Amino acid sequence: MDRTSPAAPCRNETIYLGADSPSIVKLLDIQSGRVIRHHFKDCDFCHNLYPLWPSLPSPILNAMGPVEPTRVPDLTASENITVNTKVHHHLELMRMAHNEPLSPETLHALRDKHKPPTLHKSILKSNTTHAQQHDSQTYSYAFAPDGANIIGSKWVHKIKLNTDGSVERFKARLVAQGYTQRFGFDYAETHSPVMRSATFRWLLALTALNCWSTRMLDISSAYLYGELEDLVYMKQPPGHDDGSGRVYKLKKGLYGLKQAGRIWYINLVTYLKSQGYVQSNAYPCVFYKTLGTERVFLAIYVDNICFFGHQCMIDAAFNDIKSAFKVRDLGPITYTIGIQVEHMPSGIFIHQSKYIKEILARFSKYFTPYPISVPLPTSFKSEPSTETFALMPDPKMYLEAIGCLNYAAINTRPDLSTAVSYLSIFSSKPSTEHWDYLMHMHCYLNGTKDHSISYSNSGNLPPHGFADAAYNVHSGAKSQLGYLVLLADGAISWKSMKTPIVPLSSTEAEYMSISELGREIQSFINLYTALDIPIIMPLTLFEDNMSTIHQCNNDMFSHRSKHINVRYHYIRELVNTKQVTITFIKTANQLATPSASTA
Repeated sequence: MDRTSPAAPCRNETIYLGADSPSIVKLLDIQSGRVIRHHFKDCDFCHNLYPLWPSLPSPILNAMGPVEPTRVPDLTASENITVNTKVHHHLELMRMAHNEPLSPETLHALRDKHKPPTLHKSILKSNTTHAQQHDSQTYSYAFAPDGANIIGSKWVHKIKLNTDGSVERFKARLVAQGYTQRFGFDYAETHSPVMRSATFRWLLALTALNCWSTRMLDISSAYLYGELEDLVYMKQPPGHDDGSGRVYKLKKGLYGLKQAGRIWYINLVTYLKSQGYVQSNAYPCVFYKTLGTERVFLAIYVDNICFFGHQCMIDAAFNDIKSAFKVRDLGPITYTIGIQVEHMPSGIFIHQSKYIKEILARFSKYFTPYPISVPLPTSFKSEPSTETFALMPDPKMYLEAIGCLNYAAINTRPDLSTAVSYLSIFSSKPSTEHWDYLMHMHCYLNGTKDHSISYSNSGNLPPHGFADAAYNVHSGAKSQLGYLVLLADGAISWKSMKTPIVPLSSTEAEYMSISELGREIQSFINLYTALDIPIIMPLTLFEDNMSTIHQCNNDMFSHRSKHINVRYHYIRELVNTKQVTITFIKTANQLATPSASTA
């Protein structure tokens, strides 16, 4: 990237590091190695030039049609990589600017010395892929009418990684610059549902209980299969402009279009229904098919499809999809939606140890690892920042750390949920004290990075849940509620949140908590019903407050409860219809205690 300034006529070659504000960007000066800031309007961006990456491997151009990926060898830390002094110096500057170690894909790029020096030249090197896109009827050439909105296009270089972080393949994809589309002209509806993580965990628990098999596939260039209904014109891509003044009139969905995900989803659902698969009316991304006593379940996450069920049914379903789309067989499910899956004789284990190690490496310079048994210390209080501790000068770092921890908390680490919920409250104005608490959590995470959730194949209980609340623990007298749902002896759903209103008693706080649990349990009952899976009713919910249990089992009305919002009486409906039953449990055995210091 070139930098220009009215006050300085010279042009300095820099590397774009990101935006510091809506009008200021951060740049790495190659000559001095300093990180500088400059006005965005004074910068000239060279999108297709990579002067510091002369050895970038040629990408795979599969945006226009399915192309077999090029495999690259895995790299280990013991391999000796030889780089020239200039490139090594530039990479060292970048490493210092970001304070991050060189990645395996970077090392591989440095080792390969026979590749084009720019992405643009690499794209020009392939003269066959462009024809493949035309053959797949993704577009046609046309002259755009006057007044038509012509969206831009660009090449995007992507590095695909394996589960262990090694490089799987390099590829480039032609994408549309969908941010230039206009609502009502180039697109209308954009929503396309995806599998939620709780549904995925529920299917894994069912798989463990029934000793089923799993399988996963990836559909290559999935968006190109969807037929585009809107009239969309796109500029010819860089390196392939024939100079005729014509543009692309898109016929199929292209990556980057706002509606591309939706039309792909509709196309896939239509095909699955035509093959006899039944869509769940509870969760639209789950399908099933039954032949006699054998079953298969399909869960969709964009272009990834997970199979659960009997092996012969999985093979048949795989062949059904393979006959209509170009797919990559990923074998048994080992990694999806950020979750690592391990199949053991005793059941199925899920964890995020790889992701957690990346978090720890990212923030390693801010904490000293030492053994900690709980996510937050017992001295923690959920109170706003005081004058005793200074506010963080850059709250972005706090937001990044919270976001990283939250991703682990919602997928495989329920023990982090309450602590993340507490610390998220201070995201707008975090103090150095709150940052110290975050680093305390990282110390806890360092000692528990290999913790996992196990789904046993010997468990025989239907889904059951625990609900609890911590009364008056927040400033403003609000409480913290939490619940946990178990199946196959493992957690499939959980939540810890601050109450939206101020409960006037601990009974009311517990009542709000078990009502939230009832809503979540109802969603799983809907899944069982929609997928025609037998379930023993009523389901058991455990509560450690007797007054709350009386409130659930009786239509009590008194001066102490007359003010409770009617939405929380939903739990009574579940009890009266025999869908759930509320059972007392001792506080010592309560698994959903939303205490800040409880792991």
